[in-house]
Amino acid sequence: MSTYTVSLPGPGPWGFRLQGGKDFNMPLTISRISPGSKAAQGNLIQGDVIVAIDGVSTDGMTHLEAQNKIKMANYNLALTIQTLKQVIPISSLVTFLKQVKRDQRQFICGYC
Repeated sequence: MSTYTVSLPGPGPWGFRLQGGKDFNMPLTISRISPGSKAAQGNLIQGDVIVAIDGVSTDGMTHLEAQNKIKMANYNLALTIQTLKQVIPISSLVTFLKQVKRDQRQFICGYC
């Protein structure tokens, strides 16, 4: 799991839906991203956990408190995110894609 900060240029709408909070006994999580939105352009994904909003920890924050904090951001929204996504080195990706292409050729040709 990695943690990083995303800065979205304001003003809203930001293009994501929030779920969870202290009152739901769940971490504040992004449940939906609108295609083409500022959140999508910031590479946020469904399931990302928001651990801070504009530098304020979300630990113990209710859903409504988080919503209000997000709505107060006019010029910029800084979200500190915990995510499961990993950065894959480009060399590993190229190797993987070459292997997939080779496997497809063998499958199509029947090892010709």
